[in-house]
Amino acid sequence: MKVIFFEMADQDKSATTKLAESSDVLCEKAALTRDNAGAFHDAEIISTALESSLAVGLLDQLTHLKLIAARSMGFDQIDLDYCRKRGVGVCNAPVYGESTVAKHAFALLLALARHVVDSVEATRCGDFSLSTRRGFELRDDV
Repeated sequence: MKVIFFEMADQDKSATTKLAESSDVLCEKAALTRDNAGAFHDAEIISTALESSLAVGLLDQLTHLKLIAARSMGFDQIDLDYCRKRGVGVCNAPVYGESTVAKHAFALLLALARHVVDSVEATRCGDFSLSTRRGFELRDDV
């Protein structure tokens, strides 16, 4: 079975070691595009991240394709109707990064509540006053 991973960083290639024992695995740094898809026409399984936009013109070139494994939470970049008609399975990583996204959202909320960006910029300019950068509490009973 020919499996191709697109948008793979060097440090992530070790994750394919077990699969490579039973399949022909290729890891590509580049995204899959209409321009390079012809070179991978014999791929049976492809795995992509978000930079590969899998539309009809590209998918037509992958004549042996059986499965698309999206390394993302969504399917926005994949023409699902086309895949259904052609019998190509599509799967994703539905819980990929959920705690990381939650932590980032909370960090942004705290930065907004405490005026972190404004405070850093003011400090760089030598302004250490607090009058316009006091922020607000996240609880309404304090």
